[in-house]
Amino acid sequence: MPEDEEKINKKDRLTDDEIVDIVKEATKIGINKIRITGGDPLVRKGIYGLIERISKVKGIKEITLSTNGTLLIGKVKKLKEAGVARVNFSLDTLDKEKFKVITKSKMQFDYDVLIEELIKENMLPIKINAVLLRGINDMEMDQFIALADKYDISIRFIEL
Repeated sequence: MPEDEEKINKKDRLTDDEIVDIVKEATKIGINKIRITGGDPLVRKGIYGLIERISKVKGIKEITLSTNGTLLIGKVKKLKEAGVARVNFSLDTLDKEKFKVITKSKMQFDYDVLIEELIKENMLPIKINAVLLRGINDMEMDQFIALADKYDISIRFIEL
């Protein structure tokens, strides 16, 4: 996604109807799991309605969401109600200042609050993706492992 989302021409985006049509066609060849993804799919207008429509497509057994997580806190219950079964999110550092640098964002992200919300809504298993960057966050591996132990979740280390 470009830094300035407005640069994306709306005619280049799939409409909700087109996405649902693709899902319907996919079920015809045996696909029964859908992953909604993108930097943060929650920026899409009408995302909850789209997820609900996908969940009603005959043959769809599971919808998951992959996200950078920044907009997820406080929205987990609504996502579950729309039809999302579980969430994977990216977390490249446990340090709040490094988070701002890596994500080029001024947003705060409380991963503990998010994990607890996911657990409360029984959106399990929780999987976290962490991209290891030499000299930036690779020294945090022990902290990530401790986080995985604390919540009994999966951390997947991805090499850049």
